[in-house]
Amino acid sequence: MQGLELKNLEKHYSGNDQPTIRRFSAKFEPGEFVVLVGPSGCGKSTLLRMIAGLVPVSNGAINLDGKDITNVESNLRNISMVFQNYALFPHMNVYENLAFGMRIRKEATQTIEKTVTEAAKILHLQDLLDKKPGALSGGQRQRVALGRAFVRKPKVILFDEPLSNLDARLRIEMRQEILKFHEQCGAISIYVTHDQHEAMTMADRMIILNQGVACQTGTPEEVYNNPVDQFVAGFVGSIPMNFIHGRGILNEGRSFFQVGSYKIDLSHIGKDYQLDWSKNSGGLTLGVRPEDIYLDEHYSHAVAPSPKMAAQVKMVEYLGDSTIVHLEGDIGSFKSRFNKDLRVRKSQKLDFVFDLKKLHLFTEEGNKLPC
Repeated sequence: MQGLELKNLEKHYSGNDQPTIRRFSAKFEPGEFVVLVGPSGCGKSTLLRMIAGLVPVSNGAINLDGKDITNVESNLRNISMVFQNYALFPHMNVYENLAFGMRIRKEATQTIEKTVTEAAKILHLQDLLDKKPGALSGGQRQRVALGRAFVRKPKVILFDEPLSNLDARLRIEMRQEILKFHEQCGAISIYVTHDQHEAMTMADRMIILNQGVACQTGTPEEVYNNPVDQFVAGFVGSIPMNFIHGRGILNEGRSFFQVGSYKIDLSHIGKDYQLDWSKNSGGLTLGVRPEDIYLDEHYSHAVAPSPKMAAQVKMVEYLGDSTIVHLEGDIGSFKSRFNKDLRVRKSQKLDFVFDLKKLHLFTEEGNKLPC
């Protein structure tokens, strides 16, 4: 097949009881932008370095365009990598940094000049070619690092948290630059980040990692709306999903989620939804995203409202485009995202409902129950 395929990759380090990467398999198509995302220490960068050939593979195989490159030297893989710390040569100007790899490969001077000029134009570096890295801003240095990857015209480009050293505004600008760069290059792009917001806005597909295991693969929309377990549900989302712990009960053949004095009829979550309590201890966790919580009098006909519940406002965060309200009630502490025009105050008591069509159910072990 054309593209990159990883087959059951594992990485074991001496002294560690558990492998850093565990039986990781994935396929990447030409022109695809895939983001590896997960918490610090989950194995994202290790996996990227295995693909690049910088870290040896303990088990498994790496195939590029149908050829096994598992043990091929890194400089022969036709794979470029953009690092977090830019990795520029401080004594060389921008032009020489961009041209360095081509000179090492002994490409023709005319080819080098044409390619470097083209890359500089795409990345808006034309006026900086004579400057050294020390005279550049963080964003300019990162564009030079991108350009150095571009001029190689690789089949795969690896990005190892390239924006983590930049401020918030520059990160947004550079995300756009990287996506433009990706479209121009047409290579497979694999991007590592611990920032799930960055992943959601950039990815064609996301792969969520936790402790060296791929928990879920899918488009940002698929992962956000249909997380496979409680870890993914809590990790993905600019404001984490609320988790409310309760128990399942069976009443006259119908299943309910009970927390405190409130009972939510689970038949509303999915068609003919039933739980087999002979196989379930009754302990459940209800997941609800902040945007799926509404004040009792402020929801549309499209919402399937839960029974009305009460809570008290503990804190209000006004974000301009929305308001995040921290609430506490009989069901515990949780957050809601309300319309920017809604005004609430600390200690105010509110009645609210959940949208039953948007709820998620998890077992005590964190596995999602089908809805």
